[in-house]
Amino acid sequence: MRKTLYIFFILSLSTLIYSANLNYLLDIKYRDFPDKKFVRLVLYLSTPPLFQEIKKKDPYNVEIVLTDTDIKKFYGNLKIPSQFINEISTTQNKKNLVININLKSEIVEWSHIKSDAPPLLYIKISTKDAKTLEPNNIEDNGTLQKFDNATPKQLPPSQKIIQDNSSKIVKRDNLTKLHSAIDNGTILDNKSSQIKQDKKIEVDENILKIKIDEARNFYNKGLQLMAEKKYTEAIDIFDYNVKNSDKTNPFNFKSRYRIVDCVYYNGDPKDAKLYMSLVREYIDLISNYPDKDETGWAAFQLANCYKKMGFFEEALGSYKYVIKYFPDSEYKVNASIEEGNILYLLKKYQDALNSYKELLTKSPDSVIGNNLRYLIGNCLYELKKYNEAKNIYEEALKRDTTFADKSPEMLYNIANTYFYLKKYTVAREYFMKIRNLFPNSNYFDLSLLKIGETYLQDKDYNSALYIFKRVVDATENTDNIIVARLEMADIGLEKKIKDKDVYEKYKNFLDPDTAYNYIINNYGNNELVQIAMSRLINYYLDQSRNNDALIYLEEFYSRFPESNIKQKMDEKMLLALNKYILDLFKVYDYGKVIYFYEKYKNSYLKEFKPLDVYKAIFLSYKNLDLSGQGRDILENLSAKYNNDPDIQFELIEDSYKSKAYKKVILEAGKYYQKYPESKKINRVKFYEALSYKNLKNYQKASNILFDLLKSDIVNEDKGRDVFYLAEIFRETGDYENALKLYSTVTENYNEEILGKNIIKDSYFYAGYMKYLLKNYQDAVNDFTNFRNLYPEHHPDEVIYYIISSFAKNSKYEEALNFFENNKNNFKNEAFLKLSSEVIDNIKWSQKLNLDGK
Repeated sequence: MRKTLYIFFILSLSTLIYSANLNYLLDIKYRDFPDKKFVRLVLYLSTPPLFQEIKKKDPYNVEIVLTDTDIKKFYGNLKIPSQFINEISTTQNKKNLVININLKSEIVEWSHIKSDAPPLLYIKISTKDAKTLEPNNIEDNGTLQKFDNATPKQLPPSQKIIQDNSSKIVKRDNLTKLHSAIDNGTILDNKSSQIKQDKKIEVDENILKIKIDEARNFYNKGLQLMAEKKYTEAIDIFDYNVKNSDKTNPFNFKSRYRIVDCVYYNGDPKDAKLYMSLVREYIDLISNYPDKDETGWAAFQLANCYKKMGFFEEALGSYKYVIKYFPDSEYKVNASIEEGNILYLLKKYQDALNSYKELLTKSPDSVIGNNLRYLIGNCLYELKKYNEAKNIYEEALKRDTTFADKSPEMLYNIANTYFYLKKYTVAREYFMKIRNLFPNSNYFDLSLLKIGETYLQDKDYNSALYIFKRVVDATENTDNIIVARLEMADIGLEKKIKDKDVYEKYKNFLDPDTAYNYIINNYGNNELVQIAMSRLINYYLDQSRNNDALIYLEEFYSRFPESNIKQKMDEKMLLALNKYILDLFKVYDYGKVIYFYEKYKNSYLKEFKPLDVYKAIFLSYKNLDLSGQGRDILENLSAKYNNDPDIQFELIEDSYKSKAYKKVILEAGKYYQKYPESKKINRVKFYEALSYKNLKNYQKASNILFDLLKSDIVNEDKGRDVFYLAEIFRETGDYENALKLYSTVTENYNEEILGKNIIKDSYFYAGYMKYLLKNYQDAVNDFTNFRNLYPEHHPDEVIYYIISSFAKNSKYEEALNFFENNKNNFKNEAFLKLSSEVIDNIKWSQKLNLDGK
């Protein structure tokens, strides 16, 4: 017959709490079965690793992966006999710990048994050679005991430790140092001895073991003492039974159960160490003394311990186990109710509702039935099914008129149900009843606040203000005070108080600036302060106080970096920035526009929305002659808003200014097709013409400019077209037509229309064209006029052309005199040299003439 090795990894929940010292303990306990030899590896870890994976690596190896990150002492604390395990080793990385178990005998069968077991994990390994498992080959460490054929279904379910529970009794993060305080003995050796009285029951060690009837009598006596809540005396009786009866005596193990129960009932509800120990003891009882009735009771008590510690998921698993496997037990109803209660605490309201309804169908007319109606009402209330909740609350009240008066929570939920159903008068009556019946409850102050809100909903603002002011003056709960102040500030924000006297009386609570700022400055980083700041920011935005909105948004992010309303704040931040940037642009404060863009371009202004804001940003760069720095904005705008004619025009204009002439021509062609009716189409044609001109394609450039002269109706545009046609004629050597067009510009336009540069260049090139056409006297006149109008422009060129014109017109004396008067004014050596050569030629020519005579 094949021998089988069972390795039970017991994740003892009594020690699955993180220890600051990381103390690890592994131990081996052997159990003797009638037909097989088993070994149980008991694994106690002080930090809660979760089994991520368990697999058979090869015929001799099992690999267990634990999701733990810092098990440093694990390997050194292993106490595994060498008779059946060849080697055990661990490897660890940042995410998990891998335990490798190498057996001396080949594995022929392997399985991971999943069941409704308690916190026990079964790994079944069958080996080829089982000789090493014979009792005479196993080192007995004194823990060999009877293990009465327990089956998985007799044990409460395995549960996962939840990391976030709402228990007000004990929190996991407050239990981090408990492991070192919990020893490895039984509760008989520690907790029971602490509460026993000094007087002991004297037992002669040599007397025969007491019989079943006598043990029953002692047991019943112990039960009687338990009923009288004399737990210390009861422990003495049960302890006597355990020590003086054979282990096969049923009242031996029953007494063991009752000892643990006595400690449970006699303990301090806030003693975390106690319940941690009790968890371990109930698990140990289930494992070592399985009895159908007692096992169910232990599972129920185990669930109660979990609940008292706030481990609700674990409690829920154990209650479900009791319901499933002990349907006829006397504590099945309580387990069912507790199952619903735990589901409710875990906010699984629909599941809790289903559980309560199932119970109600079985006992509709009992006291329990009425309690269930209230619990069902609570679930419906949380599910926001207020009308159904109201109906079942009212049914419960009809069956027992004093029912709601037994609990402030009942009254509060009933009142709130009417509140959400907009039956504010009825709701107010219930809230007032709480204040009359339960002045010391947690709902007393809260009910006053809710009374104010009923008046607010009834639009009785004067009464609402009076109540809210009472909350501020008479309540100690900070949250209630902030809510009351928020409600009053909202009344002021919405301008609901028309009576001037009433407004003056509550002015500090009604003025949004004053009221919200008081909350922000006096209540720290309370979550309700976030709401106050949010509303103040909205108020500033509505008032177009965009700079103030920005200041408070910056403070909001500083005080509440992890706020759950961050997304709304992001939207408000973008809105405030957008509005403020547009305000700055409207008053031509381009520098500040660029400052805010540079500050927030990688955060709130990262997305290109809305369009007008980014137009303002780009145009601010453009107006400050920094369009090159804003080109990335324009490129993104063009890509994102490719159907906007204004954006595409800006792209063409910027491309021209950046000398991307081919791109201008390409984009202009697209522009004509997409926006044939655009008002800026002539401007696009103009940039296209100039791009052709700069690319030396004068024919296309001149054709476009001639077309523009026919269609342009604005005087400024016509003058611009004439000037650039003159430029084309000049560059192509048609000096006569160029002169005509330059003269047209100087005679018909001025700087106010065309700008200084065009007018200046027209005067200069008119003189230059006359010089090239050998009309030297007119050239001298034009250059002299230009010199008077624009003395700072082309000064050296003008002097040279005047001297050259005199010389070419044979007016040598005028040339010589002009040079003598201006030779010290040259700043450009090239033109000084050219002018000097002209003068030298004149002097050389005069010398030749004199020598000839």
